Amino acid sequence: MSITRLAIAALLTVTFGAVPAAAQAASAPPAPERPAASRPHSLLPTEQAMAGKFVPVTPKRLLDTRDGTGNHGIATPLVPGTSLPLDVSGITGNPEVTPSAVVLNVTVTNGTADSFVSVSTQTVSSVNFRAGETVPNLVTAPVSGASPVLFFNHSGSVDVIADVFGYYTNDRPGGTLSTLPPTRILDTRDGIGAVGPGGTLPLQVTGRNSVPANGVTAVQLNVTVTNPTGDSFLSVFPSGSALPNVSNLNFGPGQTIANSVVVPVGPDGKIDFFNHVGSVDVVADISGYYTGNAPGTLAHGGVYELMDSPTRLLDTRSDGGPLGAGQSRALTVSGLHDMTFGTPTAVVLNVTVTNPTDNSFVTAYPSGSAVPTASNINFTPGQTLSNLVVVPVGPDGKVAFFNHVGTVDLVVDMFGYFNAGPDLGVESLAFAQSTVDATNGASVELDWTVTDTNPKSTYLGGTVVLRRAGSQPGTYLGQPVVETFSPYSSSVSGQADHGSVDGHRGAFKYNLSVPAVSDSATTHWVVALLRLFDDQGNQLLANGSDLAGYPGSVLTATTKAGGTAPTYQNITFRGSGIQQRPYLYDGITNSATFEFTVQDAAEDFWQGSITVAGPNGQTLTSTFAEATVDGQRLTSPCQGGGGGYHCSVLVQFPKGMAVGKWAVSKLVVTSNAGTTADYDNLNAAPITVGDDNAFSVNGFAITPTTVDNWRAGVSLAVSMRVTGARQGIRQISVDTDLGNSSCRVQTDFPTANPDGSYTIPVLMDTGSRECGVSAIAVVDGAGDVALYGRDYTAPDPGLVAQRVADTTPPSVSSVDWTPASVPQSKLISTFLSLKAHAAIGVAPINLYATVIFDSAGKQVGIVDGGVTQAADGTVDLLVHPEVVPPGVYTVGFSLSDAGNLSTGYGMPGGNAMPGGPLTLTVTEG
Repeated sequence: MSITRLAIAALLTVTFGAVPAAAQAASAPPAPERPAASRPHSLLPTEQAMAGKFVPVTPKRLLDTRDGTGNHGIATPLVPGTSLPLDVSGITGNPEVTPSAVVLNVTVTNGTADSFVSVSTQTVSSVNFRAGETVPNLVTAPVSGASPVLFFNHSGSVDVIADVFGYYTNDRPGGTLSTLPPTRILDTRDGIGAVGPGGTLPLQVTGRNSVPANGVTAVQLNVTVTNPTGDSFLSVFPSGSALPNVSNLNFGPGQTIANSVVVPVGPDGKIDFFNHVGSVDVVADISGYYTGNAPGTLAHGGVYELMDSPTRLLDTRSDGGPLGAGQSRALTVSGLHDMTFGTPTAVVLNVTVTNPTDNSFVTAYPSGSAVPTASNINFTPGQTLSNLVVVPVGPDGKVAFFNHVGTVDLVVDMFGYFNAGPDLGVESLAFAQSTVDATNGASVELDWTVTDTNPKSTYLGGTVVLRRAGSQPGTYLGQPVVETFSPYSSSVSGQADHGSVDGHRGAFKYNLSVPAVSDSATTHWVVALLRLFDDQGNQLLANGSDLAGYPGSVLTATTKAGGTAPTYQNITFRGSGIQQRPYLYDGITNSATFEFTVQDAAEDFWQGSITVAGPNGQTLTSTFAEATVDGQRLTSPCQGGGGGYHCSVLVQFPKGMAVGKWAVSKLVVTSNAGTTADYDNLNAAPITVGDDNAFSVNGFAITPTTVDNWRAGVSLAVSMRVTGARQGIRQISVDTDLGNSSCRVQTDFPTANPDGSYTIPVLMDTGSRECGVSAIAVVDGAGDVALYGRDYTAPDPGLVAQRVADTTPPSVSSVDWTPASVPQSKLISTFLSLKAHAAIGVAPINLYATVIFDSAGKQVGIVDGGVTQAADGTVDLLVHPEVVPPGVYTVGFSLSDAGNLSTGYGMPGGNAMPGGPLTLTVTEG
């Protein structure tokens, strides 16, 4: 173990092996996935929908299944029944900055069937394609704090390529979106001429078409290629940078294809278009741009928010019919159930065209405006194509879609939207004092006043985040202090104050508890984030240096430097099913949960990482971090307090990782004061990663499949054949369905049968409805493991034994009853006996009820309860009358069996009593 003191403890992520860049650009529903690995929380850990501001990056290839880029060097196409995880946390270049959404250009190629690929969701498609086609589409994929980006394929197999162009985050300053009416800014057919082989065409995008000359970081375009003469691709990238190994559009001779593009802008305000081979005409339409802001200033442009899940807004195949020639159709995109209040400034839609009858194009534009001379999707008869579009929203809260010629069906899925904050402002933001001696702990008040000039607003609230500044700009130390505020806040000791009639004004305060121990003798507390929103769609997000214009927002504390590092105890693996067996199936992307306790009573726990090591030097690492919101600690991935935390951290195993022994090799834990303990060379919580290919297991059977266990338990046999195992079979672990404790496996050591099969005995207890096998692990003498069953998310052999059905209700042939006469005074203490001679049915009789009726058919006495049917079928019942007037009464009864079938005798509307009515006479006295 080593202990270090770090101003900033870097958070590790899943380790990708070094893979050379790709040589060229890309020319039945999946099974549910287990949760993915935990990652550090963003500055808004409880506001998963808030994606934040856009940060462009130099375009880069992150994933290529053809050569294993981005997948641990595993070169294999994507198939149904599993996912392909892509870790994108490293794109920010700062472990303190967590992406909340990532902009990827996703290209599919080498598909073996007509299919679609979905990104980060299985509910809607992202890229539609036919067998053999190469199709790109821009995707804005959400990045959960507990998940990488997941890719799913519907049918067949297909190679997937993903190039990154930027990300959204709440953890650092970035660009906000300003929308434009879709406007054509380039058409090489209008005199410029086609782009030739290996040619690069520069395009000035700033200082024209309402785009500012300065401050623009990226532009939102729809790029169309037409009239190509060869199989080629087009790359769009910032001017002044080297040609990246990415593609935006892939095409063949004669094709017309469009794709949405978000591209960083070069320092000269230009972008470049590169064509690989042949010649091609290029058309570009702009619909928006991102602008940064100088330190100390607030940006009021659009901030991106994610839908809770992709939402289908329109499918003309079942709603309204296809879009006709020259026809526009408006679609409401505001006021949806999981949106904030008000009308968004723009929406992010995936638009799919299908069933077109002609060569045409579809254009998306803000409702209420003229149809622009721009297009979003170009298509030919019979094609199904998708394109991501960012569309400004009209004043009526709608966007419109125009079809040029022929008819076409539209499918529109909404992924997110932008809200701007032109009416919001921060009047003041400052600590009550600029310095404090916190060597024994201290409390300092933060005060802030915010304004809203929208006259319709009735609500003004938001979130403030405070952190200890790290040694480098943009880095932080320790858990974030996250506090929400509103006019009704109880988590901050302030109260919103409505101001003048032409606007609103709210004043808030929060008392920050300043810890005594930190990473140095001087600690700077800063306001890392301030988010404001109202009920009219206004939203303002200020991060880091955005708030530099408020000098009072920095608190300098004198603290004690030093401290103790966290310790840990007892790393264990939490397996699937009742038995928690240490196995993990490798046939799909899967995850392993490791549990342990972290202790840090002095400084409190902040973050850590866990690394597992396997065969061939492969390693996987997952990070985890703690956060507190409104004084309440989040319960995932760690629970507890007072210095002790029980953590459950998931480590994701992509499909195709090495089979064999894996174990926790390293645990790194860091305190809130930045003291880090590095526990390595651990070899803790070993597990075996296996698949169903180590050797052959087939011929699965459970016998018998139908059992009569109504009266006694029945022994079953689970059998299978094993071929190709090395050094014989060591054990076969069979698990039954979770919670079915009355179906029990007798041993893990199989019986070898003369026919070469193996058998494991299972006891199906009395009355059990069924016995289902949920997991089978076959271990050979060499330690190789073959896994089957749903507990392992492996192929399920479908072994179920069921109890024989109970189809015959109880039947009584005769009754022993001596007509009774009871004095009225002794009714309370009288219990009479009735013996029913019942048939031995499939299920035993186990319940009864005896009822006494008066001459009017009114119930005047009842006894019910459990009963045991004798071997000869007889059942002894008790009869107990209530205190009733003297007279003659009738006795009836009902019998129920263990299968819940019932029969009544002598009851109103029921069967006649065998041998005639049973009577009870109550006499006076």
